Amino acid sequence: MKNKIIAFIGPDGSGKSTAIKYASFILKKKKIKFKVVYPFNYFILRKIINSFSNKKKKYYKNSKKKGIIKFLFPMLALIDAWLYFLLKIKSFNGYVLCDRYYDDLYTAYEEFNYGNKYINLIFLKLTPKANIKVLLTNTKEKLLKREQNGKHSLSFFKRQISRYNKLKNQNTYISLEKNFSKNDVFNLIND
Repeated sequence: MKNKIIAFIGPDGSGKSTAIKYASFILKKKKIKFKVVYPFNYFILRKIINSFSNKKKKYYKNSKKKGIIKFLFPMLALIDAWLYFLLKIKSFNGYVLCDRYYDDLYTAYEEFNYGNKYINLIFLKLTPKANIKVLLTNTKEKLLKREQNGKHSLSFFKRQISRYNKLKNQNTYISLEKNFSKNDVFNLIND
């Protein structure tokens, strides 16, 4: 079996983990080989970022300040994305369930002022493609309530919903609305 990549995309609290839990249950029951991956966490860049952890905290405090690294970071992340994709995703024979995907990084770059409009669009257009992209949505109030680490505000979720809606208009996604069920996920897998 060739691999089938299903990317679950959406703001914090939109239900990505729940959808993946449903998909995992369905695939296990059908005895289909699968794995869950987290491409949002970077591959090699994570090690570099962690090695500069003290500088990182200082750098993030003023997120509007833009140096050359912050400007070019999406291009470094693009290289990182392709390495991860080729070494960890593409070589797997079975279903690959992605908890977040490169589209989510795109929205984060806009939020934290990385790159610019053109560099970020290049990043989005050149990242590895998934077979199915599932966009999960909800209201800003529900997202705030469901968020697990409590670090975002209502205005953050309003901006994120706006970004994901723009993405939805630019790309082909399958949408899972607010109160999706196991059946909704089952139908996704069987398409």
